[in-house]
Amino acid sequence: MSYRIHIWVALGLAATSLAVAVLTLVPGAPVVPGAVAFGLFGSALPVFGLGVLRCVRAGVTVRGPDFLWIYVDTPRWVLVCAVAMTAGAVTCLVGGDDPGGGRPVKEAGGYYLKEKGKREAVSRETYVSAVKAEQRWFDTGGTVFLANAAVLAGAAYRDDKGRTARITVTPPAP
Repeated sequence: MSYRIHIWVALGLAATSLAVAVLTLVPGAPVVPGAVAFGLFGSALPVFGLGVLRCVRAGVTVRGPDFLWIYVDTPRWVLVCAVAMTAGAVTCLVGGDDPGGGRPVKEAGGYYLKEKGKREAVSRETYVSAVKAEQRWFDTGGTVFLANAAVLAGAAYRDDKGRTARITVTPPAP
């Protein structure tokens, strides 16, 4: 997969994940099935891992305090898209309601929130709100990982002339 394709796939999946997170704010039952929401988060991990491997292969620092130079190496349009999607996801997470109290479970015709072995009966509305909050957390995490995967691929991007975008920081002399 080329660097450009990696960037566009990461940004496309991040935009999809952000859209699913925004749809959890719509009143009523969840609009998007849970499998889609969790699947997007699952897709973020290999895309992010590939971004880290591309940086390592290109010689871009991905560990320690020098890893912040990645944001200088990245093309500006990739950085702007990634920051906008991350900010949108965090805003969506903060703006949504979270009933708290545990993980939503539907058992024997009743709605419950389970936490540390305790089960608390709740209304259907609270259950639906908890399901949507759980999806929102996964989609926000997926959006952040995917946006950062695009940044990593952008930092390791090689243009048509074969130049590698990299900044090496030399340690100060002792």
